Amino acid sequence: MKENVGRQLGNYIGTFVEYDKKNNSSFWREYMRVRVKVDVRQPLKKDTKVKNKVGEWCTVNFKYEKLGVFCFVCGIMGHAENKCEICFSMENDNGSRGWSEE
Repeated sequence: MKENVGRQLGNYIGTFVEYDKKNNSSFWREYMRVRVKVDVRQPLKKDTKVKNKVGEWCTVNFKYEKLGVFCFVCGIMGHAENKCEICFSMENDNGSRGWSEE
């Protein structure tokens, strides 16, 4: 995967800062590390769809490192699930956690 793809994905998540030149493919899967500034007041994005070299759509999943307290219910940093207002206001919880609307 190329640096320009990392830059585009980084800007989709937030504001691209840096591409890790040591990016590599592991035995299990290809991966890419980029440093991104994110607005912690907004929900984190968990994935996006991109076209591969053949033109087929595939899903790119995002993993975040070095985060502070993060709520897996609403996707916003600064509180955990046990303090989430959305969690306590849900009438029927089907277990779905959408995070970002994108």
